[in-house]
Amino acid sequence: MNLRAKKISGLWVIIILIVMSLIAATPVQAHDDSAKSSHQEPGQSARTVTKESFPGAAKFEPQAAYNYSQSAIGKTVGHYKFISTENKIVNLNQYLGKPLVLSMVYSSCAHTCPVMTQNLMDAVKDAREALGSADFNVISVGFDTLRDTPRAMKSFAKQQAVGDANWQVLSGKPDVVERLSADTGFIYFTSPKGFDHLTQTTLIDAKGEVYAQIYGQDFEATRLTEPLKQLLLGTAKSLTSFDSLLNQVKLFCTIYDPYAGKYRFDYSFFIGMFLSAVVLLLIGSFLVKNIWRLWFKPADQHSETSNGSTI
Repeated sequence: MNLRAKKISGLWVIIILIVMSLIAATPVQAHDDSAKSSHQEPGQSARTVTKESFPGAAKFEPQAAYNYSQSAIGKTVGHYKFISTENKIVNLNQYLGKPLVLSMVYSSCAHTCPVMTQNLMDAVKDAREALGSADFNVISVGFDTLRDTPRAMKSFAKQQAVGDANWQVLSGKPDVVERLSADTGFIYFTSPKGFDHLTQTTLIDAKGEVYAQIYGQDFEATRLTEPLKQLLLGTAKSLTSFDSLLNQVKLFCTIYDPYAGKYRFDYSFFIGMFLSAVVLLLIGSFLVKNIWRLWFKPADQHSETSNGSTI
């Protein structure tokens, strides 16, 4: 009986050991599964953009950040490919030939990016009224590449009431967004509140080179319109048509009225031109009349005197 009890006890010990080993193995398997689930999906960037990602502006001090941003002026922006809110591929080289306004935002931003976008919308409206709606383009690019999908950027554009034929809202891959940021001197990195970034609007000329930086989330419209005007006046345009001539005259005569707070067409230029033409015409008429009298009148008078003496 004692032998049988010992065998039964030994069997229970073996069963208990087997169960304990299975229980001990279960957490290991669960840990492996959670590790697998934390892996990023294909196409997502494993790199986190930090302050150290921007040489010369690592501490994000105002002067260092400003110097980093300004150093991009004159750089050529690469021909990067992005995705529109309609899931169509957009290549930056399609914007060559006209000035391009670039705004970098992220769709989950609660305050700064919406305020900056609304202010840019007002500035673009003024610039279009002054210079023409088709003479320059605007793009807003999402830099939070994990969340700024075409769908998210479409929602952002709808909330801000932006986007049309000359204003695209775009998404891009992580490496493409980082290279565009490097080309344009834009700084952004993760922070406890989401992202820290420059409130910067970049103006790119018709050749694809960075022309100017505009800082602040509520800058005045003139800070956008004036450099755009400089670029458009400096661009060699064909004057073979009457419309192109009118556009050049319109650019030249458009001025900012600080009292009205908007741009207007300055008619004083034409009034001055008309008065100048009248004065020149009177002076010319006076000179021609007197030159004619000095050179030709004496000869006629002499001829008449000669004929009178003969008779």
